[in-house]
Amino acid sequence: MQVSEEQRVLGIVVASIMLCFSCCCLAMCGSCFCLCMRGVPEKYVPRVQAFLQELESQGYLPKLSDSDGTVEQGQPGPRSGANPEALELDLPELPEERRMQL
Repeated sequence: MQVSEEQRVLGIVVASIMLCFSCCCLAMCGSCFCLCMRGVPEKYVPRVQAFLQELESQGYLPKLSDSDGTVEQGQPGPRSGANPEALELDLPELPEERRMQL
């Protein structure tokens, strides 16, 4: 089967676009991995902190720190053990032979 010149060129163009797209995705994943492993570069830290504080003041992010830099204590949840009575359930006791199976 003979492939026309137009189909061959179209295949090369599509393959080239897919290759460029794949390389861009790989580069973005690599830069995200490096950012996660190394953290934010020192020269960008003030800029990132200012942006995060702005988002925090607008209510998009929860407030996690006071102005003096100390971390707030959140409200204790049911798993923190603050109210053990809230975790008690009214379940029937298992028979002795069933307990041994568990």
